[in-house]
Amino acid sequence: PTEATRYMYGHGFGTMFLASAYGEEEDKDQREKLEKCLKKAVEFIGKAQTLKKYRKPEGKEVDVGGWGYVSAADGNNFDEGSVTITQLQALRAARNAGIQVPKEVIQKATDYLEACTTPDGGVIYSWAGGNGNA
Repeated sequence: PTEATRYMYGHGFGTMFLASAYGEEEDKDQREKLEKCLKKAVEFIGKAQTLKKYRKPEGKEVDVGGWGYVSAADGNNFDEGSVTITQLQALRAARNAGIQVPKEVIQKATDYLEACTTPDGGVIYSWAGGNGNA
């Protein structure tokens, strides 16, 4: 119950664990089970991503998406940097294990982090659109 308001952290760390276990598993049946779970975990991460607009410095508007403490649907499209990084690490671990990760999910997250980066290299807590301040 205490994790109900921040389950995306656990999901990210759990996905990293699954990716590690999958990469080391030699038993064919167990490996197939882990692969199925890992694919579902990656799919959930993609569905939990927020969707916002960001105008890049060169003027091009792009979709950006990060992650918050809960999925975008449960959290009213709220996102923040530390959970976003956790999900990206999980997606990278899955990809390293051989699981396909949707390119558009990574691109939206990369653009999200760009939107959250200040001119002096700092990172704001959350992208709220407009000026990026949350």
